[in-house]
Amino acid sequence: MKILIIGGNRFTGLQLAWNLSGNGHEVFVFNRGNHKRTLPENVTKICGDRNDPAKLKMALSLAEYDVVIDMCAYTIDDLKALLGALPASLPHFVFCSSLAVYDFQQGTYRKNGKGNAQQAYGYNKLLCERYLQDKLNSSLSIVRPTYVYGPNDPSGRITQIFERISHAQSISIHPSLSKFNTQMIFIEDVGKAMLRISENPCPVSGQYDLAFPEPINFIELIKKASDFQKKKIKLNFTGKPSDFPFELNSDQLINANETWAKIGYQPEYDLTKGLERTYKWWKGNA
Repeated sequence: MKILIIGGNRFTGLQLAWNLSGNGHEVFVFNRGNHKRTLPENVTKICGDRNDPAKLKMALSLAEYDVVIDMCAYTIDDLKALLGALPASLPHFVFCSSLAVYDFQQGTYRKNGKGNAQQAYGYNKLLCERYLQDKLNSSLSIVRPTYVYGPNDPSGRITQIFERISHAQSISIHPSLSKFNTQMIFIEDVGKAMLRISENPCPVSGQYDLAFPEPINFIELIKKASDFQKKKIKLNFTGKPSDFPFELNSDQLINANETWAKIGYQPEYDLTKGLERTYKWWKGNA
């Protein structure tokens, strides 16, 4: 298959490019080239800005694509130029959204983007989903990962925790982090899941929520992270929400079993295995 990735040069998109190329697909990546990452030699790299219609049309003219995957649209404005350049005959469009579209506290989709940056991010992703559902003629797959972590994560959320543990005897966190649970997913599981979604020759338009089934608590995460460093960390439950790289005001849990059954894959990395891989990478690059 000929597959174009919009993005594909930082984290999840980069992992997907490796997975697709490794499975024998002809892969093209289109991005501004701002991040120097190693792509497979057989991947065609196209440098350009997604808001430049001429560059997009050039990229889309290089092949008759079976799939276009958008990894880096965050607002409707990010999508307009791309949708204007897509051929009407495109069989399959994959959009990387986020589980942040859900307001877990209210048990529904977000109704606005008021609040912190995560809430605004989730609401804008939801607006993108609805825009694509309204405008696209091709089959549309919407992929919603939860917190993605692993080597080369540009957010640095997990490595911040390793860093704090290495330099301190105690960590201050907000009391809510002991009360609520969430889910995470390791980067390689996301790449393999999106590989299967992209390869489906007759995609069922719909949403694919991606999360490792087992809930986690951040107290457990800190303990596991400190175990790798053979340190005992005292937790002070007097911190502000901004003191920790994750913030929870309710449980953030989703049943992703339908996704895993639909694509015929089960995630391989539980929290211990995924954190260990991430820790070894961080230790080698710290």
